Amino acid sequence: MFLTDFSHEMKLVTLDDIGKLILREDNGGYLSPESKFTSIREAVGQTLAHDLPWLAPKVPQVLIDHWMNNFPTATVQMPGA
Repeated sequence: MFLTDFSHEMKLVTLDDIGKLILREDNGGYLSPESKFTSIREAVGQTLAHDLPWLAPKVPQVLIDHWMNNFPTATVQMPGA
C-alpha cells in the first residue's frame, strides 16, 4: 500500500527497498535500545522520510500518519504466539 500511495512522489524505488528500511526500524516489534527515537512509528516515519529517494522532501509526520492508518490492518501473528 505504501508504494502505491507514494511511488509517484519518489524516484525509482522497490518494495524490497522500502521493506528493508521498515524491518530495520521495526526490529521485530521492539525499538532498538540505541534508537534516537521514542517509538517504532517515529523511527519508521523518520527513516522513510530521510532514506527514500523523494522527489521533494517529505514531512515525516505524513509517513507516520500513513503508518498508523495502515499498519494495524497488515499485521500477522508471529509463529509461536
